[in-house]
Amino acid sequence: MSYLDFLILNPPNPDEKIFVEYCRRVAPLKGVQVNTFKSKVKFWMKKQGFEQSLKGIRGWLDTNPDYPNLIKTKEILDANGNVLTTTKSLRKIEEVDTSEMEVIGVTELSYGGVNVRYRKKKNEEKEARDLSELLAEKFKDFKPPTFKIKRGKLKPCEAVLNLFDAHLDKISFKSETGEDNTLEGNIKRFTETFDLLLSQAATFKPEQIVIPIGNDLFHTDNFSTNGKTTKGTEIEYYCNPNEAYKEICIAVINVIYKALAISKVKVIFVAGNHDHSKIDTLGFWLDMMFKKVNGFSSDNSRQYRKYHKYGKNLLGFTHGDKTKPDKLPILMAQDEPVKWGETKFRHWYCGHLHHTSKTTTQIVKDYPGVQVEYLRAMSSPDRWHTDSGWVGIPKSASATIWDRDKGGDIATFRINIA
Repeated sequence: MSYLDFLILNPPNPDEKIFVEYCRRVAPLKGVQVNTFKSKVKFWMKKQGFEQSLKGIRGWLDTNPDYPNLIKTKEILDANGNVLTTTKSLRKIEEVDTSEMEVIGVTELSYGGVNVRYRKKKNEEKEARDLSELLAEKFKDFKPPTFKIKRGKLKPCEAVLNLFDAHLDKISFKSETGEDNTLEGNIKRFTETFDLLLSQAATFKPEQIVIPIGNDLFHTDNFSTNGKTTKGTEIEYYCNPNEAYKEICIAVINVIYKALAISKVKVIFVAGNHDHSKIDTLGFWLDMMFKKVNGFSSDNSRQYRKYHKYGKNLLGFTHGDKTKPDKLPILMAQDEPVKWGETKFRHWYCGHLHHTSKTTTQIVKDYPGVQVEYLRAMSSPDRWHTDSGWVGIPKSASATIWDRDKGGDIATFRINIA
């Protein structure tokens, strides 16, 4: 027997009996435990005055003589089956058929009883059948929606044409690498790929076309038949360096004029680890050549990291051989704090990693506020790459369309090179 039941049957005094009876009747109506309600009533009686409160309680009991019918909802038994406590409620708790349920836990109680917890058994087959019937009923009168292509106006945009790691004067022989590559063939592949990218980009009628030039456009950085990279690393070189430089310059001039026929053009010169000095020289020479050409602009600064802002977009260009990708986002914010604050979409274009196993797929990684992309090389392997096992990597070039007002890239085209 609980202490409350004891008080009800054996009240210490008449006033206490009235108080307990009131609490026992009203608490279920209030939806609270009797003991909790008693504490609230005691606080109220102390505030209102004990005698005055009892008078009000007696009046309520006189006008509400019937005690609400409580329903037994729970009993706790001891090991011998004797009732220890009984829980009653105004609400009727429906009997649960445990035959369709499974036991999920049994807890032994300190007085010898047990508490068994159940949950409804899952009938996956029945659930699937019920769902199928529901869907069948739902789609009984289903009519396929119609779709009409919206021919809206083209948004103001800009195109970025990326032909990274071309190594146009890198020659290979079929007997060493499995394929023949010549200077003329490399330049032909470069210009044809550029034409395909330009044709795709032209359908968006871009306000400007950005062309990064460099990123190891040349295979060597000297004018000797003993080919060397910018750091002086000796590499195999089978071209006439002067003739190769001239032919590659002509190819670059041609692609710039083709782009100018579509839109304004901005050339961003990005030095690579193979051709730093040659790209600096090419940039200075092209600036002089296109100085009076309408619609042409360039960035030929000697900074290794270049930036270009277009609307709500901030684009970064670097070869990728000197800076780890996780440092590029904070470097962008440090180098261009004003442009960083004015833009919402920020993107890095990098290359160089065609020498590592990471470029079996094109890498695009998101960092907070910045996306870093490593582009595939479009050049074929030479004997060193073949001997080292860097083969079977797809060659490609890409173009991206950037929205000016809303920001972000709205289209990307990739040309896979055979």
